[in-house]
Amino acid sequence: MKSLVAPAAIALSVALCASTSYAQDSRPHYRRSVQATVDLVDQQARIVELKRPEGFYVRLHVPETFTNWDALKVGNAVNVTYYENVILKLDKAGTQAVNREPVAPPKTAAEAHGSPDLIRKVTATITAVDLKLGNVSFKDVATDRLYTARTEKPDMVKKVKVGDKVDLTYTQATLFELK
Repeated sequence: MKSLVAPAAIALSVALCASTSYAQDSRPHYRRSVQATVDLVDQQARIVELKRPEGFYVRLHVPETFTNWDALKVGNAVNVTYYENVILKLDKAGTQAVNREPVAPPKTAAEAHGSPDLIRKVTATITAVDLKLGNVSFKDVATDRLYTARTEKPDMVKKVKVGDKVDLTYTQATLFELK
């Protein structure tokens, strides 16, 4: 696995730190730093999917402010800091699965590509529940990949149990820093 070169990481850090869109959002966002391997890069949708060592995936939205990301390649080992996605709502799954569809369509390019306000919905099966921390682990029914996320309010997890098929409404995880 190749590591990203320092100049690209520095350029990314400077570009992302210049953005102020996060300070305007009142919902909770949790910063997390992890080591992972790049598993997917979608240049058009500005999405990077990382595989963490414990097997969970992290799907990150890359803001427009990050313009030098063509150095990011599948297989790269990276250290990233990102704002976690936060589950805002847990509902029993409907009859038709949803796959990361925006709940409200973005009005501008900045909303579509740079805001932690971007809210999406996905159908998943609950694989673990942490009542103490208010976290759930789940398998996306469309991709069969495992993810984990924090709920906005810890008592939300009391509504679900392992094996439940649910529709999760969540804030899109957003890349903050890449090294």
